[in-house]
Amino acid sequence: MSGDQSEVPTKSKVSRRRRSGGRATRREARLHAPIIHRPTLVREIPVYELLDAEGVALVHETAMTILEEIGIDFIDDEALDLWKDAGADVSGTLVRIPRELVMSLIEQAPPEFTLHARNPDRTVRIGGRNMIFHPNGGAYLCDLEGVRRRAVKADLPTIVKLVHCLAPIHVTTGWPSIDLSDIPVPLQHLDQIYCPLRYSDKPICSNLYSRDASEDAIEMCRIVFGTDFVDSNTVTTGLANCNSPLKWDGTMLEGAKIFARAGQAVIFCPFVIYGASTPPHQLGAVAQVTAESLAGVAFAQLVRPGAPALFANAPMGVSMKSGAPTLGVPETSQLIYLTGQMARHYKLPWRVLGPVSGSKIVDYCAGNDAALRAYSATLSGANWISHSCGSLEGAMQFNFAKMVHDAELMEACTVFAKGLNYSDIDVVVQMLRDRGDDSHFLGADYTRENLPFLPELQDNETHDTWVANGSKDGYARGLEAARRLLDRYADIEPALDPAIDEALLAHMKKRERELV
Repeated sequence: MSGDQSEVPTKSKVSRRRRSGGRATRREARLHAPIIHRPTLVREIPVYELLDAEGVALVHETAMTILEEIGIDFIDDEALDLWKDAGADVSGTLVRIPRELVMSLIEQAPPEFTLHARNPDRTVRIGGRNMIFHPNGGAYLCDLEGVRRRAVKADLPTIVKLVHCLAPIHVTTGWPSIDLSDIPVPLQHLDQIYCPLRYSDKPICSNLYSRDASEDAIEMCRIVFGTDFVDSNTVTTGLANCNSPLKWDGTMLEGAKIFARAGQAVIFCPFVIYGASTPPHQLGAVAQVTAESLAGVAFAQLVRPGAPALFANAPMGVSMKSGAPTLGVPETSQLIYLTGQMARHYKLPWRVLGPVSGSKIVDYCAGNDAALRAYSATLSGANWISHSCGSLEGAMQFNFAKMVHDAELMEACTVFAKGLNYSDIDVVVQMLRDRGDDSHFLGADYTRENLPFLPELQDNETHDTWVANGSKDGYARGLEAARRLLDRYADIEPALDPAIDEALLAHMKKRERELV
């Protein structure tokens, strides 16, 4: 909302001002405006729901049938013991869970929790009407020169710095991981957690894909935040992927146990390829996802009652011609909306993928995928939107140009989700009364104070102006914007206590010796 509802509009409030400077001057000023990091976005718009109460009950009943009668494999001996002790039917690795047990466990998961940053001003709230945007990872990088290649260790600080400069992105990278091709796989997680802690003060995510990665993530967070603080607060989040259909493997469960025991958040997300890892039926697919994710959230409560956990879905389609994943398709949007309804039914915070695309370059197809998924995620009421900046090739490529384009898209979603202004109608009426001979309101004080959203990276000028400025396409403008932001990083670089930095580096060197 804008304006003071108790204020009486005056002539000065709606007066006209002579504009100073040209269009280029004003645009330059906007491009160099201070970077203001966005707080947690609180959604002020209704959610879009496809199911009525009967439909929600049908999906719930189907999910309970899957859990009770079909069961889910847990490939982990300790997990099987925990389920057996809790009263589930365990046969080999197959666990059949009574609905009463599932429901009693997920009720212990907090509907909202705080994810702390090392800078308290960047701390965010997860769940309820809160929404946050989170970046992506990938095995390939399309760099500042426009070259697609494997990512290396030297790229990671640049990626983290750019994410830090993107005002709408609330959480920095760490997970999804950037696959660093010049570092042995057992050691990659050390840099993947160090760089976000060192170069950003936004909340971080960590890789829990192995025991070593999970334990090192928790320990390095303790170095930064302090052991006592980490033991009683959530400071990082990790992703556990279900091996759909209906299997939680040992690697994911091992990391999830370590995070849950430490009170850190876990996103329990089935790996959904609609029509391949789920049946090609929207309600059936969501019922399967619901059973898989609920089983994960419930398991976290067996490990530590009250452990923060997110219900999740990351739906992709599949090409029946090639088997390749597809993103900007109607069925995946439907799955996003359906997942949101089920998460709210269970009163769980939830996560979904945002503007990821299967395109290989920043083109119309990438923009189409990104816009469809970004607005679907926003309208669905998602609490955590992943892959919110730079994701191409079905999340395999991290693209610098698309990072800033996606950030602008998420900024637009932020404006959209904040809803409508119900105040100042009296000011509007006064503007209409005072318009005189003017045929527009561009020069009014109120207009200048309440400027509509402006997509800076889109060129909406005349064709001649576009040609005069170099005929740059969206990709070129995205790369230029990324370079400008990185040039500004030095002005906003968050300080890290040198003693803490030294302790982090010492831990990494110690672990490198132990893990090689």
